[in-house]
Amino acid sequence: MNFSILLEKTLQLGDSPWNFIVISFAITLFLIFSVILFGFLTYLFEKIEIAILKKIFGLKFAIFFSNYFTFPGIFVHELSHALFCVLTGAKLKEICVFENHSERLGHISYSNRGPFLLRAIQDSLIAAAPTIVGSILLYFLFFTLFTKELNYWQILVILYSILSLLNHSSMSSVDRSAYLKNFWVFLIPVFTIIFIYLRFFQNIQIL
Repeated sequence: MNFSILLEKTLQLGDSPWNFIVISFAITLFLIFSVILFGFLTYLFEKIEIAILKKIFGLKFAIFFSNYFTFPGIFVHELSHALFCVLTGAKLKEICVFENHSERLGHISYSNRGPFLLRAIQDSLIAAAPTIVGSILLYFLFFTLFTKELNYWQILVILYSILSLLNHSSMSSVDRSAYLKNFWVFLIPVFTIIFIYLRFFQNIQIL
């Protein structure tokens, strides 16, 4: 179902431009904060998984399973940061996917380049990169799992990939802070695009 129509029916709005403004603003906030929501849900999944495994097999096994058994998710996490560094014009200085000598599993180091607004875009998108990339990959994995005819090994590979992404698609506390500090840079452009699309390119019948 078209999300804009569903939202209008829910709010029972009229067809004035102000109502399209309300709808566009609501969708804008949903899109921007859905990143935080998805990151929180994957974080919650990881914590519940560790708690269950710890109770059954002990803490060492739980940490090993969550962190190292699902190592492809670490690669995706750090490479997502690096990819968005390149795409936004930031300077990628260092990338590490495994750190056995520290509490971190991996990290990247980058420096901002460009004017103030571009630096804000860089910080927010780089911070949210693992969640954005992870959610996209998970969508296609679930779509493949439930719509394609797969053999036993293909199903196992997809399930393992899903598990790996769920364990490593959340944002760290540093990432969340960077995203929340700079998300405002997307409010006006995203709102404008959605408003123009709904107002002038959708033939919406409002009940």
